[in-house]
Amino acid sequence: MNIIGIHDGHTSSAALIRDGRIFGILQEERYTRTKNQGGFPKYAANEILDLAGLSWSDVDTVAFSTRKFRNEAMRDRKEVMAVFDHLFRGTRPAKARDTAIESFDATKDPVDRSARLRAAGYAGPIEFVDHHTCHASATYFSRGHFDQGPCAVLTCDGQGDGASGSVFVGEGYTLTAKCHIPRDDSVAQLYSYLTYLLGFVPLEHEYKLMGLAPYATSSDGAREISQFFSAMFKQSAAGEFAWRRAEGIPPSELQPEFLEQKLKRRRFDELAAGLQIFFEEFVTDWALNVTRELRTDKLAVAGGAFMNVKLNQRLSQHPSIGDFYVIPSCGDESNSLGAAWALSSRFGITPEGGMRNIYCGRRYGPDEFELALGDLKGADVTVAQPESIDDAVAELLAAGEIVARYASGAEFGARALGNRSILSHPSSLSNLQEINSAIKSRDFWMPFAPSVLDIGVDRLLSTKAPPHSPHMMISFDTTLEGAKLLAAAIHPKDKTCRAQILQREDNESYYRLIQRFHILTGIPAVLNTSFNIHGEPIVETPADAVSVFSRSGLRTLALGPYLLTKNDRHGCPENLA
Repeated sequence: MNIIGIHDGHTSSAALIRDGRIFGILQEERYTRTKNQGGFPKYAANEILDLAGLSWSDVDTVAFSTRKFRNEAMRDRKEVMAVFDHLFRGTRPAKARDTAIESFDATKDPVDRSARLRAAGYAGPIEFVDHHTCHASATYFSRGHFDQGPCAVLTCDGQGDGASGSVFVGEGYTLTAKCHIPRDDSVAQLYSYLTYLLGFVPLEHEYKLMGLAPYATSSDGAREISQFFSAMFKQSAAGEFAWRRAEGIPPSELQPEFLEQKLKRRRFDELAAGLQIFFEEFVTDWALNVTRELRTDKLAVAGGAFMNVKLNQRLSQHPSIGDFYVIPSCGDESNSLGAAWALSSRFGITPEGGMRNIYCGRRYGPDEFELALGDLKGADVTVAQPESIDDAVAELLAAGEIVARYASGAEFGARALGNRSILSHPSSLSNLQEINSAIKSRDFWMPFAPSVLDIGVDRLLSTKAPPHSPHMMISFDTTLEGAKLLAAAIHPKDKTCRAQILQREDNESYYRLIQRFHILTGIPAVLNTSFNIHGEPIVETPADAVSVFSRSGLRTLALGPYLLTKNDRHGCPENLA
């Protein structure tokens, strides 16, 4: 049975489950080249069908994630900012982008969403699945362990289908809802509100607040701010699962003015730190309350709140949590998979395999590489074809070079995991500065991350029995040696790192590359950041890779079997976007 899952909200995506097994999941942004592209994922859906050798007539049913969208004008950064401008300033989005802020209407028929699918050529049955059921299904069925007793499943985000969180229990192949937490009581929405108040883009730049937080965590101001947030909510009582707003606190959608008034003239770093302290403590307490009530030490989580890797570190390392799982890129982009899983489960199809392969993008062939190389005509670039491209890259990294790696199928989600990555020596602080200034244009306080071989975990990371972490969804403390050897790939203030712990079966060619680097340098890790220019999606095609190579200060690109080197070493071109 072929089930297509569609997420057509912010960060849209399409997924395919065939007879209970994941075939793949793709994001629309990779094809439109608009970061966090929302709306109907026409290109992603057609691409995944093509990769599977299917047409729309071969699809048995389609599952849309989310029954009703509160705001449909969330397709790109401009529309997201317009929505938040309205919340904080009472202004309306520009009508030139089709839609203004819509009030929630539970009776509205989603005919427009169905029509887009029909226009794509699909004529079969369509289902609309509750937003938080999609999050819960995505993480529980992707976890893939169904014979180990009950598992608490938590979801938490700004809001979706009238809820801001939920509690499910998974046992065997059954996922049972325990509660949905009203959107009026949203905790995660605070992160988006402060992102906006600090001048960043909500639903995109929350991670910048998380990166800023360690610089002021120990301050009195940060603790005062965390206590202010704590006073806004009450944890669940004994025998209950849901938190709630404290008396006198306005509902979530009416909080912008309240927060502006209460937090004005506070230091920006203390705001970020106070929010992070509160968020970690509150969500951890909630998770422990739930696991205690359900009498389990197994926890699976999903929803945008759990893109917070410091929160995930706290949960995964807590002595009361024996088995922690977070689905890769657990924001709404994974809800297409959750919708397909939920519908597959409803049909009684046994889920198989979980989510073991995240590299589900197209594997481009020689013709596409040759066409992309043609875009370099006239450029002062040397193109070579070494006997082993991965050995060649490892040797360049060991010699201190920065290399962009484009290999095999693209990884799904927000994290680059080796196939669409910019790589560097993990202890080279000068390279870190070059990546920032000439290539990535990141905020100065934001850390990079390492890919660490499984054989190097004990040496570099300070952790209890390492959780399954091949997707950069958890941060870790480093050992004294790890902080030194990974100096360019850790947070400079608290020495933590958002590590990808790589096993050979996760990505064999990437594993071999780092293994070769380990032999050459003694370090079983490399610095790994996403292959893109700041504000753009991660590259998808060979042509995308060559475009970023040409427009940035990158000097070396491993493009499939080819090694491209700029002969002009004067740095970043003037037209860097």
